[in-house]
Amino acid sequence: MLLAALALTALALLAAPAALADSKRDALWRTSPLHQAPSLKMPLEQAVPPPMFRPDEHPSGIVVRRVSDGMDKLGKIDKGLSQACQLGVFRELKPSKMVAVSKNATLGAAFGHGLGLVDPKKLADSTKVYYFYHASTPLCMVRAEDNWDPAYARSR
Repeated sequence: MLLAALALTALALLAAPAALADSKRDALWRTSPLHQAPSLKMPLEQAVPPPMFRPDEHPSGIVVRRVSDGMDKLGKIDKGLSQACQLGVFRELKPSKMVAVSKNATLGAAFGHGLGLVDPKKLADSTKVYYFYHASTPLCMVRAEDNWDPAYARSR
């Protein structure tokens, strides 16, 4: 009987560090005692890292134009459209869905024929591409450039 009690005590002492380790691991997974732990538990060392992007790529945007120089090569500033953008009248449909990437900035892009553009006052020219810097802010700046496809120009 005494031997059985000693065996049970030894088992309890051996299991205590494991139970304590489980409670510490659960503490990492829970933000509150009322929250449930995820169904799949994995060590933090095996967690999947966030996706990596190259500096010249935009994680959520379709790159419509790349320039190796600064953003000065992306058309000319249109003061009238910049003021309309600052007022929220001329803007991108979904900010940064389409982008133009330059050496020092990533600008939102929209096409004058209406793709990706909100233009209720019909200020856009259908032959232009518009690039938005600081879109949806009072500092918004719009650059405009002719919309032409070099592949189409070569085929003519």
